[in-house]
Amino acid sequence: MQNKRKLFGWILTGLICLLFCFSGIMKLLGSEEVTAGFQKMGIQDSGRIGIGLTEIICAILFAIPRTGVLGTVLLIGYIGGIILAHIQGGMPVIPMVILGIAIGLTGYIRFPELGSRLFGKQTF
Repeated sequence: MQNKRKLFGWILTGLICLLFCFSGIMKLLGSEEVTAGFQKMGIQDSGRIGIGLTEIICAILFAIPRTGVLGTVLLIGYIGGIILAHIQGGMPVIPMVILGIAIGLTGYIRFPELGSRLFGKQTF
């Protein structure tokens, strides 16, 4: 059971990191879709470099076991900012909420100490 949980946590981590790294790289490259999305949300195009680097750094911190808890917290905070930007731009937020929940669950699976900190008891 422990090995399956660990494997599932790493699979989810890999998928989330790929998603954020791809998104960050697209922001760094400045594709037309990214530029149009930033305009729709009311964010200046000059901000995409910092946002893209932030995404990539948070994903790397999330992937490294030693910094995974910090990466989990940073990615969840980042998702909060994405949700706010999507609300401001009139874009759908449900996918971002689902992604935030997936990040939280992945962190909870990989780092049981998060559960003990949040819920005051040992989990799993």
